[in-house]
Amino acid sequence: MSEPDLRIGLTGGFGTGKSTVAGIFRELGAGIIDADELAREALRPGREEYRQAVGQFGEKILTPSGEIDRPALAAEIFTDSGARARLNRIVHPFVIREMDERLADSPTPVTVAVIPLLFEAGLPDRFDYVMVVEAGGEAVRKRTAASRGMSEEEIARRRAAQLPLAEKVRRADFVIDNNGSPEETRRQVEEIWAQLGNGE
Repeated sequence: MSEPDLRIGLTGGFGTGKSTVAGIFRELGAGIIDADELAREALRPGREEYRQAVGQFGEKILTPSGEIDRPALAAEIFTDSGARARLNRIVHPFVIREMDERLADSPTPVTVAVIPLLFEAGLPDRFDYVMVVEAGGEAVRKRTAASRGMSEEEIARRRAAQLPLAEKVRRADFVIDNNGSPEETRRQVEEIWAQLGNGE
């Protein structure tokens, strides 16, 4: 299959609403690649990355059934930047390789790759445009507390592990303000979609 006409890298801060924005793009006709889903795939039992992660962090990151216990792994990596870097070295090569393959094989004229660590991993040059979803602290707290049951301390640790949102906004081609209503967010996405030529 030919490469997509447009490749968009979608990122933002923790809990700013990247998945919500990606969902709107999917409804409009864009193909979606989710880096978090690829990372989960990398750590499935039986994969080399799974074996390396268990070797690195021990069986304390496993559920009784032998799968990765994501909250337990998060507790390891979001309190220790060295542990986070070790996990990234295990998982990122798989994620980037799979993402590149899916971008190359995308059947849609516009493909959006949702990558929380797009800037941190040095990936902007892979895309025609970089889009950042922005939301303030209160909006993030409400969203993550409601959907993920996280404490303010947990949210703060996740945000501290990423490049400051203001820096991501500064480096973006498009910024979507997700502080308002769902309708306002959709309006912004639809305006960008129109600027991109509706994927045609």
